[in-house]
Amino acid sequence: MADRISHLQVTVHQDCNGLRALKYLTAHYRSVVGSKLRCQRSFRRGEVRVNGEVAEETRILKEGDLVELRYDKDEDERQTLERLDVDVVWEDDDVAVAWKVAGMNFNKFEKAVGLIVRKAKKNGESEHKNRGIGGRQRVWCVYQLEKAAYGLVGYCMRSDNRISVNPFNFYFPYSSTVQIIVAKTLQAKERLFEAFQNGEIIIRYRLICHGRVTSNISEILPTRYISHDGTTTATIQAANGEDGEDGENNEDDKNNEDDENNEDGDDVDDKAANTPSTAAMTNPLRSFALVSTSRSNSSSYLSTIDVWPAAPATGLHLRRFFYFSTKHPIVGGSTYTKPLKSNRDKGLYLAVLEVNFGHPMKKDWVKVEKEEPAKFEIIRAREQRFWERKKKEEEDELKMAGVGYIKFDGDEEKGGIYEGNEIDRVEYDGAENIPVAYIVGEKEFYSLRFKINRACLIPRPSTEIIVQSTLDILKQSFATQEMPSLFSRPIRILDIGTGCGNILLSVLYNIRDLNMHGVGIDISQGALDLAVENANRFDLSLHTTFLNLDLALLDKGHENSALIPHLPFDMIVCNPPYLSETTVARKDHYGALVDFEPREAIFSGEDGYECYRVLSQILRRGHGKLLRKDGGWLVLECGKGMVSRVGRMFEPCMKLVEVRKDRQGWERCLVLQMTDVAGMDL
Repeated sequence: MADRISHLQVTVHQDCNGLRALKYLTAHYRSVVGSKLRCQRSFRRGEVRVNGEVAEETRILKEGDLVELRYDKDEDERQTLERLDVDVVWEDDDVAVAWKVAGMNFNKFEKAVGLIVRKAKKNGESEHKNRGIGGRQRVWCVYQLEKAAYGLVGYCMRSDNRISVNPFNFYFPYSSTVQIIVAKTLQAKERLFEAFQNGEIIIRYRLICHGRVTSNISEILPTRYISHDGTTTATIQAANGEDGEDGENNEDDKNNEDDENNEDGDDVDDKAANTPSTAAMTNPLRSFALVSTSRSNSSSYLSTIDVWPAAPATGLHLRRFFYFSTKHPIVGGSTYTKPLKSNRDKGLYLAVLEVNFGHPMKKDWVKVEKEEPAKFEIIRAREQRFWERKKKEEEDELKMAGVGYIKFDGDEEKGGIYEGNEIDRVEYDGAENIPVAYIVGEKEFYSLRFKINRACLIPRPSTEIIVQSTLDILKQSFATQEMPSLFSRPIRILDIGTGCGNILLSVLYNIRDLNMHGVGIDISQGALDLAVENANRFDLSLHTTFLNLDLALLDKGHENSALIPHLPFDMIVCNPPYLSETTVARKDHYGALVDFEPREAIFSGEDGYECYRVLSQILRRGHGKLLRKDGGWLVLECGKGMVSRVGRMFEPCMKLVEVRKDRQGWERCLVLQMTDVAGMDL
């Protein structure tokens, strides 16, 4: 490595009188001192002098002061590298094995290896030290890294204790974590290289994947990977210029002070200059072992397995293989992985735990192991805990309804049946993620239990804010006599998309001292049948009317003749579908919604705003016909982040009175009131 000591000797000019030393150097001599961080380290090493004395960075300079700097970039780099967390776990006179912490910049890591791993003799034993470079030595690092090709890098230890790097462009495959085998002699290097080519370096990976994996390999591999004798005959393609992100948050790269403004000027892309040609690879799995199976709300099951890939299969190949060729993608946030809904941005759950290789100079077999990363157990325990909590809530609901269920134990192949009160017995397969409300046939909403089935949307706790807002308006309006009095016509409420009637019936049930009549409309006759049953359950059948009617036809007289006797309404309440088909298609955590609940109650066009648009146009076209124009109320539920846009859709015929939040703190409910602005012909 070239001599890199920068010298500076300057006299402080009048214009710089009163500046502090650090600011003076970084503002006027950045080309010499580099970044502010480097300059600060130079001060700490005593490399800055003012008038012949070692200076602090806060020293206030005066006109005529002589400032001298002797910045040793090599020493600065050395001290930085020595602080890196490089774990040398095993070594002898010929070979060493080191592990790289996930997220560490590889260029800095491979330089640090040259500082840490060395051949030395002390009392006849090999040693390695973390301070300085001892002796004149050359070592070769066989490394594997997801973002870089396998390669052999020679570190030439010079007599002046500086380090130079010689890359040897031997190409090796990719891996998700870093294991480094360091050859200390040329002969050891050549033999290790040959061993790897022959598949004699065996690596054990541990991974967490989605779904339930058994010990039968045929259940992991698709049919095309299994021969008639049951052996694996899989072929996959070697990566060719693939993105090799390891999925970890590269905090060391982000926070390492040496990365500021690319200080060294010699940091290069981790990816090797040359990439392998596409080639078939046989037997991607040499063998595998099931470690554990745990539960998860996101994936039903999580499986932890150990995999020994056949050479030259690597971490990237494993990710691609599990993603494309099995039903068990690896948990992670990088390419060819699938995240958990509640644990996103937690990195890749694939790690090298063990390396086995024959010693290049002896007959010994070297085995180096590493503990499973702590985050593996953290995510398993977290997912299991959330699953148990949810399952307990579901079981409590089932017990309350007197319905049996299958009680699950993550360690058992099949659960046993809990028979409740023998009223009913339902075999509930938790792996199917069937909403428990559909199993029970009931759902509590606003302290009432509604009969439901798959013909209607399951009432949500977040929707209770619609009921509360409606009740508050009615009570306030009755107190100020804005609504018809008890001695005139009933107060008329229209519930659009009534479903099982939970919103309308909850309002009517909780304010019986008012003369009110509610009309619920829905396009699903099955949902309306449920609403009628629920009205009878709460003794509200005389106060309700349910009609099979489409929202889009509300202002079509010949289509909504049954609605005409109730016009105009004093209040409209509506929880319309507001999920976007496009958005849901990109997400993987809407499974239960799409699989079990009626799509017409969930989706509203490509952007989720279609129902709001239709309703706003109807209210503008028939100003005062559907909703009383002298102060009629509209209470709407909105999806997350939709409130502002929805509110603007109803201008100018309606004014926004209030926005209310649900239990989770999301803006969920819009309260609008009709104005005297004339309608628009649309």
